[in-house]
Amino acid sequence: MPTHSFSTMSSEHGDKKTVWNPDNADEVEAARREFDYLVKEKKYSAFVSKDDGSQGKRIDKFNPELGRMILVPQLVGG
Repeated sequence: MPTHSFSTMSSEHGDKKTVWNPDNADEVEAARREFDYLVKEKKYSAFVSKDDGSQGKRIDKFNPELGRMILVPQLVGG
């Protein structure tokens, strides 16, 4: 049973991990809703996490087949 995940970084609530099995439609839909909320509503940036530690590619759309992703909030400077 493969599991995929994204980690959400948050100074407000700590880090959170969302996990789903790509073969389970209910889990995929729940993960998609969470991803869309964070990226579209909360303006988080999402990146594919590479196994070798190299820089991942930024993504804007949920793909349940991606193994691992990292979501980070907007950084506010001043």
